[in-house]
Amino acid sequence: MHLLILYLLLQRQRNYKMYKQIPLHEITGEQIPAIQRLADNAFIPFDPDNTDYQAYLEWLAEGNEPLPADE
Repeated sequence: MHLLILYLLLQRQRNYKMYKQIPLHEITGEQIPAIQRLADNAFIPFDPDNTDYQAYLEWLAEGNEPLPADE
């Protein structure tokens, strides 16, 4: 029973808003190819070889959405 509760808590935490979009570039107005991880404020580049980016894609595949960028 305790393991089930722990599992459900971990799943809920995993689905929490863990990422945030980055605002458009101030000068070019283009999307910056990265995402911000809120846990440590790391900026993760959209690089298929990056394990943090792979974790982000997995998180998206689970049906999650990042927070919108600040304007």
